Amino acid sequence: MKLGLEIASRPENLIGTPGGRQVFEQNVMIGNQQVIVRAVLNQIGNLRSVHIKNE
Repeated sequence: MKLGLEIASRPENLIGTPGGRQVFEQNVMIGNQQVIVRAVLNQIGNLRSVHIKNE
């Protein structure tokens, strides 16, 4: 959750605003693996979800 909020706090990570939500992505090293972390804020700006994706 902390990482998701950190990613969403950076405007340069914003990739889209579907349906009023704000979607942010950033490449992050977790252990020895680079992954994409996606954070989604709802229409009122609260963190809705954080997803970790393999590249």
